[in-house]
Amino acid sequence: MNGFFETIGNVEPTLVSPKEIRMKGDNLHVNFQILKANCFRVQVFEPGLQIVNPFSVVSNPAHGEMQVTAKKDQIEATCEQLSIKIHLNPFFLEISNASGSLLADDAGMAIVKQGQKLIAHKLLQKDEAFYGLGEKTGPMNRRGRAYTNWNTDFFAYGIESDPLYASIPFYLGKTAAGWYGLFLDCPGKSQFNFGASNHRFSTFSSEGGGLDYYVMTGENPAEIISTYTWLTGRMPLPPKWSLGLQQCRYSYYPEHELHSLADNYRNRGISADVLYFDIHYMEEYKVFTWHKERFPDPQGMHKRLAEKGFKTVAIIDPGVKTEHGYPAYESSKAADIFLKYPDGHDFQAQVWPGWCHFPDFTQEKARNWWADQVKILMDSGLSGCWNDMNEPATWGQSLPDAVIFGMEGEQLPHPLARNVYGMEMAHATKTGMELHKPRERAFVLTRAGFSGIQRYAAMWTGDNVASDEHMMAGIRLCLSLGLSGVPFSGMDVGGFVGDSSPALFARWISIASFMPLFRIHSMIDSRESDPWSYGEKTEAICKNYINLRYRLLPTLYQAFQQASISGLPVMEPMLLRHPNDAKTEVFQHQFYLGQLLVCPQESSKDVARVYLPTHAHFHIFTGEKLHSGEHWVPSPIDTLPVFVQAGTVLLMQSWVPHTHAAHNGTMEVHVYFGEVGGYAVWYEDDGHSKTHESGNFYERKIYYSQHQLNIEAVVGSFPSTFKELKVNLHGWPNPAAKGWTLETYQFLEELPDFDPFVSEQKSYKQLILSATFKVAQEAFAIQLP
Repeated sequence: MNGFFETIGNVEPTLVSPKEIRMKGDNLHVNFQILKANCFRVQVFEPGLQIVNPFSVVSNPAHGEMQVTAKKDQIEATCEQLSIKIHLNPFFLEISNASGSLLADDAGMAIVKQGQKLIAHKLLQKDEAFYGLGEKTGPMNRRGRAYTNWNTDFFAYGIESDPLYASIPFYLGKTAAGWYGLFLDCPGKSQFNFGASNHRFSTFSSEGGGLDYYVMTGENPAEIISTYTWLTGRMPLPPKWSLGLQQCRYSYYPEHELHSLADNYRNRGISADVLYFDIHYMEEYKVFTWHKERFPDPQGMHKRLAEKGFKTVAIIDPGVKTEHGYPAYESSKAADIFLKYPDGHDFQAQVWPGWCHFPDFTQEKARNWWADQVKILMDSGLSGCWNDMNEPATWGQSLPDAVIFGMEGEQLPHPLARNVYGMEMAHATKTGMELHKPRERAFVLTRAGFSGIQRYAAMWTGDNVASDEHMMAGIRLCLSLGLSGVPFSGMDVGGFVGDSSPALFARWISIASFMPLFRIHSMIDSRESDPWSYGEKTEAICKNYINLRYRLLPTLYQAFQQASISGLPVMEPMLLRHPNDAKTEVFQHQFYLGQLLVCPQESSKDVARVYLPTHAHFHIFTGEKLHSGEHWVPSPIDTLPVFVQAGTVLLMQSWVPHTHAAHNGTMEVHVYFGEVGGYAVWYEDDGHSKTHESGNFYERKIYYSQHQLNIEAVVGSFPSTFKELKVNLHGWPNPAAKGWTLETYQFLEELPDFDPFVSEQKSYKQLILSATFKVAQEAFAIQLP
């Protein structure tokens, strides 16, 4: 190759041990470490120019051992689930699992150095598929596309736009031999090409500082995601209130608007938990201030909203206005915590308040200063914090490359460090909340992030547009985030930019009511987006789905609890449960929430094509039973297709106006007749503290077989809030049985006939068998008819 391109060429081992292999090439060095039986690390770097990101990986970097066999031209390292062949002359890799070759370098290209850029070339296998990579547009399978990781403020982005706000350089690959995962731990700009404009190889690259990447294998994608989140951390269980409906607008002010909004929700009987403050709550947009005229008594205001059952979340941007006499500026300047130029001058740019300095969140002292300031907001009564503009965004969108990020003492220029800025801002914000309320679970919402962000914050997908295309794209973005280790995500329901239509808003609400983060958000000078803003029919539809979410809280909360343990998504794409079913790619928008299979549709479609894998399913709203396979089903604007598999156990509760309101004490156990039984996990805790981490929870499994419901003994010390079980049997072959009553049941309320000339009335009533039982602490069984 010419002087512009250099390969590693031949390499010479300098250290070969069961824990680590080091190699020296003509231009680059290569290190290998085994972390566990299915995960290893590769570092490729120029001597003296190695970058190690201190923020993403939280596991022990040298955890496991491998058996190493050294030959003349090759070193083979094996462990329980991995085999790595390192070819020396010239250098390239072959990575295998027990089933055969999974991943191999292109022997002629392998790793190429182009200036300061390093590019790794992997042979593109026939029918190889790629999933994940976080917040990336396009289809779920990334094959044939290329992406850049560079956190970007992208107002009204297109449904094919790239890059967006967050960068998570982890993907799942599927070959004929099985599944693998690859995580490129590069905090600066990087690229992935999954066969775009060529059919020879896929590539990943970094702009400087070498390549530091991890390869994981597993029998299925769930096992690999669990390994990736073992590496980068898992979402802690969030406060229960953050699972409720969150209402936001740019902006609500003055104070009486918040009270009017709260009263509307309560008076209309629509559940909601959270109200938001956008930038107009601040004095001249200055962080850590309250506008004295619009919100003269923040503590009193929060007390009054809390009495109505509402929590509050406020936006915080990273820019600190350079204004003498402004307390936050004076203290931050004194603490010397800003991003700097190489000559020591503080970096300055314009955002909402005007000229601002920016805390360098990649330094501990800056995070500590920020955490202290967050206490000011928490003392005012806020429950959560919303981190925005943290890519970081500036007017002009061209932060100079010469700006230095501290990186815990490593001093890296902006292009090599940018993507961790938003994550470390979320880290600092969460730390501040926990300093103020150490016994409470923190809720932080962030726009920007990097691998590991799940430890600190939920994510939303930024400034989307009010359209069916954006609604469906948002589903794919959130599913991809879930595959990339971020279980708690959502989109701006109704669209942030532009005006939604009544039908679009109704459909968006119905879909989002089954997604992890459920937040309505709209832009200034656009139509109000409240459930009642689009007319009586849309309000009735929205009320149905919002209130159904609150009745499904036992299912939803348990899904979050499980995600906090496993690292798997709350909102699961079908390929996660059916990794070898090719039709999951065709029906890429369908997803699972617990036992529910949700089949999103555009607002214009009143007939839907759905796919029901493996076994027969029941339509939860109509009660209709359908065999497995493809079906055309009605999907009028008030009826989203949602199914449960035959044999499912689904847990519900009575309706509540907000998550911390008392239910009626009865756990609804819905059992769907099937040849193959299923189970549900009944999980409770206090919903707000961290005492569940030390055993203060209530957990038991409920198993169903054709003739019996088995309830396991309680695990944990938390006293259940449910005193009885009401067992509801759907699709039961025996229409009458001793001790069981025949009843009608509805998941959705019937809608009035809004148009006397066009009746769209349908019946949501199902005939079921029902019986009620007292709850015992010890294991017990219920005989089914």
